[in-house]
Amino acid sequence: MISDPNRLSVMSREPGPTPSAITTPTSPTLPPSKEQSIDFSDLGRLSKLVARYLGRPSNLDPKLFISEWTVPTKVDIEFNFYVEPLLQAQWITDGLRIAQSLPSVYAVGWIHLYDEPPVSYGGLIETDGAKKPGYAAFKAG
Repeated sequence: MISDPNRLSVMSREPGPTPSAITTPTSPTLPPSKEQSIDFSDLGRLSKLVARYLGRPSNLDPKLFISEWTVPTKVDIEFNFYVEPLLQAQWITDGLRIAQSLPSVYAVGWIHLYDEPPVSYGGLIETDGAKKPGYAAFKAG
């Protein structure tokens, strides 16, 4: 949520504990939110806000590193939502496409390579080593 332009903060639309700032239980292809929240569909707006409030004469267009992104595929402790593995892959594809379309996004990082039950099922690889469809989507992106 961009609550005060002097204190830029980014939070998910979803209520409850969400440690990752950009992860949200909505499709990355939704139109930008009308609220003061930022998710992948709002990265262009976030880039402009960061440049406006955090840019400096020596760096007018600060680059964004989107870190700790995840989309869980089962109920876990970290998040109060999850999606099916094929939808995780689609959201990864959509989110990376959006990020790659913006020159202001330097990189996108995924937080969990492996599922870590019961804490996180947001990995790209299950505990038995099986790769989820999201693994191929992230690798291709």
